[in-house]
Amino acid sequence: MPDIAWLNGEFTSLAAAKVSINDRGYVFADGIYEVICTREGRPFLMEAHLRRFENSAAGLNLPLPDNYRDWPDIIAAGLEKAGYPETMIYIQMTRGVMPRRHDVPHPLTPQVVMTFRPKPRVDPAALASGQAAITVEEIRWSHCFLKTIALLPNVLMKQQARDQGCYEAIFVADDGEVHEGTAANVFFVRDGILYTPELGNYLLPGITRQYIIDQAPAIGLQVVSKRCLLPEMLAADEVFVTSTTVDAMPIVKIDNQPIGDGKPGPVTRKVAALFQ
Repeated sequence: MPDIAWLNGEFTSLAAAKVSINDRGYVFADGIYEVICTREGRPFLMEAHLRRFENSAAGLNLPLPDNYRDWPDIIAAGLEKAGYPETMIYIQMTRGVMPRRHDVPHPLTPQVVMTFRPKPRVDPAALASGQAAITVEEIRWSHCFLKTIALLPNVLMKQQARDQGCYEAIFVADDGEVHEGTAANVFFVRDGILYTPELGNYLLPGITRQYIIDQAPAIGLQVVSKRCLLPEMLAADEVFVTSTTVDAMPIVKIDNQPIGDGKPGPVTRKVAALFQ
């Protein structure tokens, strides 16, 4: 079945979905996005994703479209039309279309597209053996708590990681403060306690991150959200990264240095079981 899209109120094939070259998302990356995945065919934590979408829109002074309250019904219709066992729903909204200029002299009509594709498959071997990561300089803007489509620094650093045979790149500030990966939040384990960088300007409030924090007490885990430094992470017993599409991916080596015994650890496996 071909992937489908919902563009400004109409369903169409993904191949047929088109936007103007004057769209401010194309010209200026003036837009926001969300990614929602299904579990057992249902959108997982959709309300939390849509709340974050609202926060990102407010942060960029982007007006929500008139049909925003209908989006859960639109998503349900898209899932039915797509017919995949599990689906990845990508939602993008830009400020609108106008000839290129930096300011916006009058309100525009937001441009919204949703795409419905098969949920990416996570390689079981990668989960079983763990992955490597590198640390990179924090070169992003200071509003990373907004989920915008302006992702060039993330793209460049992710490619740097891949060029070195690694799964992820983790942004670290000049003072050694650990922020997050290019597409994932970071957790590490020390003496059975979960640590994760506290929310701030350089951290996206990950939906999966918050789900783990909320569920941890039920599986006997303590989570500490705080300012985390690189030496702490490198000396950890376990490290893993989290996102909507991978849940919890073990990181067993950072900058060519093994983490713990170099294998996925019991706490990481315990967290991963939350999603099984």
